[in-house]
Amino acid sequence: LHLCDRRQRQMCIRDRVYSRQGARDKINGDKLKLRANYLNIPVLAKLYVLDELSVDLGPEFGFALNAKAKYKDGDTTVKHKMNDINTLAVNFAIGLSYNWDDFMFSARYNLGLSNVFDKDKYDGNNKNRVFQLSVGYRFGGLF
Repeated sequence: LHLCDRRQRQMCIRDRVYSRQGARDKINGDKLKLRANYLNIPVLAKLYVLDELSVDLGPEFGFALNAKAKYKDGDTTVKHKMNDINTLAVNFAIGLSYNWDDFMFSARYNLGLSNVFDKDKYDGNNKNRVFQLSVGYRFGGLF
């Protein structure tokens, strides 16, 4: 569902994006894996530099659906549901989009402005940084 016309060149809500984000780390030789699932809603200004090519930038609001941690110590694996994830993530998104016939291509970088978890509880800043590639198809004038 598109809430703006590309010819109007205005701020618009174009996407709702399911995103699995996470991190991997080693602590004293043991493996740690974190995963968080989000529903992201970008509100982007589309600045057309060519007829079908735009620079997209603006805020993105991510709603945390759930988060899990997996810790592997030798042969022992411990899984843990992370209940203390911040429910709202605020990001700044910048990228490029290209439309070709009914196809849409985009590349976007999201820079986290808010912490995923409370920084006092989890030793400092822990912000998302995500690179996204997407391909889409418009079904003949339906959207």
